[in-house]
Amino acid sequence: MSWFDLSQAYDNDMPVGGRLPSPHFEPDQFSMPGGDGRIAYSKLAFASHVGTHVDAPWHHLEDGTRLEDLALESFTGNGVVAHVNRVAGEAIQIDDVLGAGSVPGPGEMLLIRTGWGRYFESKDREHYVDAPWLSSELISWCVESGLRMVGTDTSTPEMPGSRRTPEYTMEAHHRLLGAGVLVAENLNLESVPPGRYEIFAFPLRLPGGDGAPARIVARSISSHD
Repeated sequence: MSWFDLSQAYDNDMPVGGRLPSPHFEPDQFSMPGGDGRIAYSKLAFASHVGTHVDAPWHHLEDGTRLEDLALESFTGNGVVAHVNRVAGEAIQIDDVLGAGSVPGPGEMLLIRTGWGRYFESKDREHYVDAPWLSSELISWCVESGLRMVGTDTSTPEMPGSRRTPEYTMEAHHRLLGAGVLVAENLNLESVPPGRYEIFAFPLRLPGGDGAPARIVARSISSHD
């Protein structure tokens, strides 16, 4: 059985998109009374949309569903990892996904590997945030196909902020989340071959959550049929 960890490691230097604050992680410890050893723990401070995470509709939609109101089955199911070849300044098209091999069907997930995960791992924020994005046509295809989740190895499925016009709307989030298609960002897909997988993408249980960090993993369907 082939398992893959699709989550990026959390640390103080990881790239953060948009205007989100940088995270802070600090190991600490205290001594037990009577010389009974020490207790190690970590102090954590980070926004809900840094690192590998899942967006709830409430993240962008005023009347959207909050994280704790989503059914658990929303976060797991079969899906496809598609490798696409696009460069900075280009939008990912339907044919990029259809030509990548397996195609996800209704109720399945689509995880898109652009190769930008390497910039997350190298802490190269300048290149990481200038990534390919989902075209309008691909967004429509995802909605019309009834997908359960769309995930990318980039900080957002949107056009990078540096390339947006004043008229730009957050099309990918509004249309996907508005149709009940969840969004996962900052995935680690560098070593994941294209193909079909069983995917588990459970976020932290944050009351009123607009989104939350998630340990996203997958296993190859062919390896355990």
